[in-house]
Amino acid sequence: MDTDNAISPGQVTVVTVTYGDRRHLLEQVLRAALTQEVGKIIVVNNGASWDVDALASTMEPKVIVLNMDGNVGSAGGFSAGIARAMETDCEVIWLLDDDNLPNADCLKELLYATNQSDSECFIALAARPRMIANLNTSATQQFFEKKSNYFLGIHILDIPRKIIKLLFPHDPKQISAKCTDINVWTAPYGGLFFHKSLVNTVGLPKAELCLYVDDSEYTWRMVHHGYPIQLICRATINDLDDWEERSHGKFGMTAWLSVPSYRFYYFMRNQIWFTFHQVCKNKMLFLFNGLIFFIALGSASILQGKSHAIITMYYAAYDGILSRLGESYKYPLPGNRKRH
Repeated sequence: MDTDNAISPGQVTVVTVTYGDRRHLLEQVLRAALTQEVGKIIVVNNGASWDVDALASTMEPKVIVLNMDGNVGSAGGFSAGIARAMETDCEVIWLLDDDNLPNADCLKELLYATNQSDSECFIALAARPRMIANLNTSATQQFFEKKSNYFLGIHILDIPRKIIKLLFPHDPKQISAKCTDINVWTAPYGGLFFHKSLVNTVGLPKAELCLYVDDSEYTWRMVHHGYPIQLICRATINDLDDWEERSHGKFGMTAWLSVPSYRFYYFMRNQIWFTFHQVCKNKMLFLFNGLIFFIALGSASILQGKSHAIITMYYAAYDGILSRLGESYKYPLPGNRKRH
């Protein structure tokens, strides 16, 4: 790109969403972004339990707080935040979770990659070390072409292999966490860096997904509108908090039986909706694999004394297949009252 038209840090608007009691995390992220001289920061207050406006008042005027009416989930929060960013004079929007601490040269590297691409269709993704292995295995075009009909990781043709592994256990194959500048088909919000003009074509995140998979759906939509997403390994972000790894280690199928019901419900509902309506090529095969999944996880839930999970699975599958999205009155988001 011509240096006269190169995008500068002051033309970048950061969008982040905070909730609960996470001031100690958000404050570090905001100060890091301000140090890198971004133009504006939109902080979406998604039902935080503390005074977000008070923190913003201690910082530069470029920090703007958008207060939501209760908890609208990550989908509603980022949707509202991106819409607000579109009202600023930015050229590029940078999405960060409220615990995403960008390294000192992160923005510099993202801008370099974006300016070198010389295209408004280019999307850069900052590298988060704990996400690399997942991106390498579960976010590429090859993955989606191979596993488009899998139901939450289950496929009838995989059963013999799984049985053999169960009968003859061996050390699992190590998943590569080596970072390379690959193109991905889905990505998390945290670290996404894209031209403002993208929103006019792709739109906003699907707010009715509320929580989980909304980032996958949004980035899938970007790619399928002709906006490639490239991982930029030189631009790194450290996650200050990771409740998933602290609470459950690696998230396997049965691990979801140990999380709060609302997390289980929204993840399963949204993943089923996304795969059934957007990804899978053979809907009957997908549903058959779903039956196997329900038998397996339902049996596990009974053996673990958590049979209530069967009801959650039923509602999640029913609502996902029928596109009954939005916040469920049976599974309200934290901080929101249960409606009847």
